[in-house]
Amino acid sequence: MLRALVAATLLFGLMPGRALCQEAAAPAAAPTETALVSIQGEVDAADGGRLPGVNVWAATLAAPARHLAETKTTATGEFTLSISLPGGLQGGETLLVAADLPAYVEACELVAPAEIPSSSPLRLWLRAADDNYDNPDLDLVDAWLYRRLKRLVKAQRLPEDTRRSVNMALRLSRKRPSTRDSLLEVLRLLGPAENPPARLLQAQTLMRLGAWRAAGKSLAPREPQDKALPEGLLLEGVRHNILHEPAQAIPSLERASQDLPGDVLVSLELGRAYLIAENWTAVVRSLEPALRKRALVLQARYLRARALVSMGDLEGASYEAKMFLKPRRKNVPLSVHSFMAEVLGRLEERSIHPIDSALTQSVGELQKAVPDLAGLNPSGAPPPGGFPELLRQVGVRVEEFMKEFANTAALEVIRQARLDRTGKPAASRAQEFYYIFMNKEWKGLPWIEEFRGTGEGALTTQGGTETGYMATSGFASSLVVFHPELQPGMGFRFLGRQSLGGRPTYVIAFAQRPDKSRPLGSFRMGKGAKPYAFFLQGIAWISADQHQVLRMRTDLLHPLTDIQLTRETTEIDYQQYHFAAAPQAFCLPTRVTVSLEWGKRRLRNEHLFSRFWLFKVDTEHQRLGEAGIVERAKAAQTN
Repeated sequence: MLRALVAATLLFGLMPGRALCQEAAAPAAAPTETALVSIQGEVDAADGGRLPGVNVWAATLAAPARHLAETKTTATGEFTLSISLPGGLQGGETLLVAADLPAYVEACELVAPAEIPSSSPLRLWLRAADDNYDNPDLDLVDAWLYRRLKRLVKAQRLPEDTRRSVNMALRLSRKRPSTRDSLLEVLRLLGPAENPPARLLQAQTLMRLGAWRAAGKSLAPREPQDKALPEGLLLEGVRHNILHEPAQAIPSLERASQDLPGDVLVSLELGRAYLIAENWTAVVRSLEPALRKRALVLQARYLRARALVSMGDLEGASYEAKMFLKPRRKNVPLSVHSFMAEVLGRLEERSIHPIDSALTQSVGELQKAVPDLAGLNPSGAPPPGGFPELLRQVGVRVEEFMKEFANTAALEVIRQARLDRTGKPAASRAQEFYYIFMNKEWKGLPWIEEFRGTGEGALTTQGGTETGYMATSGFASSLVVFHPELQPGMGFRFLGRQSLGGRPTYVIAFAQRPDKSRPLGSFRMGKGAKPYAFFLQGIAWISADQHQVLRMRTDLLHPLTDIQLTRETTEIDYQQYHFAAAPQAFCLPTRVTVSLEWGKRRLRNEHLFSRFWLFKVDTEHQRLGEAGIVERAKAAQTN
């Protein structure tokens, strides 16, 4: 993880009153010395995880288009830039260190060469370029801030030349689309930014540039007794929301809400921060004011729907989706529209047809059976190195995950339903549990054992077929189908390429070979009944950049005719989780849907996982068995 951050001294601290571009300056004297500056750092996605293959470059602010050095991040997202600066360290200009990658918004930081310790990494964050409602809309923030800043400038007793510069910067900041040059010009006009309006606009401009830490420095109080303005509190909350840091965003936004009660943008960003923190009830409550503002209502309904789904309230989420989709919407991000349309369909059976044969069915037939394949491009080529290399890379990832996995717990919401002949719920119920992922071994292979407990910490199940519903578990271990030791017992087929939530993926079909592998699934007809083992087939979506499994669907390889089990479909969405106590990220399920056809019964379970945390098991809890482990995991949540 990050060892230290470079202190980014901003241009307005280094160059008070000087222009960024030396347009009419006299010819400079030849430099008498040069200095070799080494900048080490890392590039992360704003929503978590380091990014490999990112283009990183450095330039001076006087000539941002002329790159002094360029490189790309390594497989672990790290980089080193070696820059030869004329004039020495003390005479060197402020540097612009930037990172860009397709499908992401360029990010940068402003750095003083004299203050760069060669051993301290510089951290850059890239946010996704797709206009997804999960992230703050900086155009809305600009419009909100512009009106308030105009009033602040009038209320402040500023010297005439300062007032003129701030007003010019305000007008320039309103021009769209913003470019790097225009943003840098805004910073030049603001100069040292000693007054509150200038500092607020400076921070917003730096956020537009992707200079997140520099923006934070601009928003920090100059003196301990300085009173934070509500505008600054909102900007600080927006900044932390973009960086997915809800623990820092929520206090700032709650204070802003106290200063500006009922403000619709503050309520929207506070709801977003609660969503990132996975405080679902607070999301629904906080977004009420934003529902009354036409410019914010779509984002508010989307965020509320996400929270309600995670609470297991599909009826409430479907109402939000229905209101969202009722009129014809323009310019709605595709991923948002797809999610809301999916929410409407989740009150009914989604995957109507089981897969017959993942390895031999035509792509058209598979797309009819698997709605998630609607955007598949079957002519998309496999990655460099071919399909075997892709399978090898995925296997390496899964093997590392299984080997390094640490005991993890989560909060689980389950919505169980009995479906009628049309696929609609005839009866349903929702429950909450602690869910445990334990590092184990199974027949010589790393394995993940999964079980659940109640809010009191007692071991339990969510009710099996003897109650009219079904009990389901064992989702994280589904990744084992790609484990190098199990791949020889599997058949694989490359289906093509597809975008999944804005991320490019490779799509792979797989099926077990009964003569070369053990069954990976089992079914019991009731508590204590004999388990019936079955073989699996399915489809997986693999991220093109990190070869991680993002989504998986499994089906029965063959129906179990003896017990009339004609269908068992499991659909799993995975997400990488980064824990402070572990150096590596864990790929864990966030949503699982299990659909079953057994005789005349049609059952469906929806599992939603959130608030993951790590825990250790001592000898005493191991002696107490699974019940003791649940109790230990519950205790670790509050530590």
